[in-house]
Amino acid sequence: MNRYGWALDTGADDGLAYADLYAPDGTFTGTNQGPGGRTYQGRDALAALARGGRRGPLFVSHYVTNLVVEPTADGAVGRTYVAIFDIGNGGNGAKSRLDHGGLYNDVYVRTAVGWRFKSRTYYESTSGEPVQPPPALLAAPTPLRVASPAKGSALTVDDYLAIQQLVNRYPYALDVDPDEGASYANLFTPDAVFRQPRTEGREALARLAASAPHGPKFVRHFLANQLIEPTPEGATGKQYLVVIDIGENGMPSSIFLGGHYEDVYAKTAEGWRFKTRTFISSATGNPPEQPARRGAQ
Repeated sequence: MNRYGWALDTGADDGLAYADLYAPDGTFTGTNQGPGGRTYQGRDALAALARGGRRGPLFVSHYVTNLVVEPTADGAVGRTYVAIFDIGNGGNGAKSRLDHGGLYNDVYVRTAVGWRFKSRTYYESTSGEPVQPPPALLAAPTPLRVASPAKGSALTVDDYLAIQQLVNRYPYALDVDPDEGASYANLFTPDAVFRQPRTEGREALARLAASAPHGPKFVRHFLANQLIEPTPEGATGKQYLVVIDIGENGMPSSIFLGGHYEDVYAKTAEGWRFKTRTFISSATGNPPEQPARRGAQ
């Protein structure tokens, strides 16, 4: 998954580094490319896609986050958010901007050379007509049955993975909200507390999510820098958050707010859930005072 942005932006190996992320019959579909979208299939077509547009060994554009993966009988499906930036070079006066963004719906398949994309479909962020994601990704999180760690001991690998998936589901439940806030509320324990605004209990949390801007293809909450630490009672965590309003119909994009979450997680009969989640807005830092410099400047 993390190879995708590098392979596409750099156009490495004449585009083959990107093409070889797909199964031999794999497809990429850009639903934003023309009225009916456009699909690329096969190694040659995918490599040509990676060679097109602005590419280069130092080029950075595709920022992908919020990965959620679900097992299926044939392999796995997944979803990720993507923000596509046009980063200006400060030396030539060019300004940076968010060009566009949205989400990927994926189908993964295990091949002789490892996991590959069977299909990847890009949807531009919008709150307009619905485009349904894979059905498995609309349901409440599937409980991950793992052995409870001994009191005070380190978390298991499965615990870390389950908490990561809990956190990564959060933006989809809030931004997409397919069920009047139920998917969002079910990420929390029944007695959970969300702070700012202070909201207690699943009924109130569902109302909070339902009242927020949302839509079937809506992309807004980008999480990064996830940190998980074990505690005697369960686990705590932190993530950075940036809320991006991606412009529709030619309107410019903007950053709505940013900051970080501080979480307390609890393992329940349903799996890992938020016990508390606190949002703390980012504040402008004050640089330390620099000693006076002598001599010519």
